[in-house]
Amino acid sequence: MRRLKADQYNRAMFTDTQVAFIGGGNMTEALVRGLLRQRLFAPGQLAVSDPLPGRREWLATQYGVMTGADNRAAVQGAGTIVLSVEPQVLDSVLE
Repeated sequence: MRRLKADQYNRAMFTDTQVAFIGGGNMTEALVRGLLRQRLFAPGQLAVSDPLPGRREWLATQYGVMTGADNRAAVQGAGTIVLSVEPQVLDSVLE
């Protein structure tokens, strides 16, 4: 059995994983940028849902991630869901 080095193992874990971010603000952008920079994910594996068209366009253009306004569509097929919203809107997002 071939042993993988730590960085190879980490990358291998995420090969087929989709990640959905609910909320496309600064925290999401920082996470997306880091995940892509470390090459843990490809842009096509990351989806971001945000109500602001300008923010969706920026994230799609800057990082190549999938974007949309529909939270339910964003989480379809995602192995990991990151709630990246302000506390005061969390209840409405969870509904």
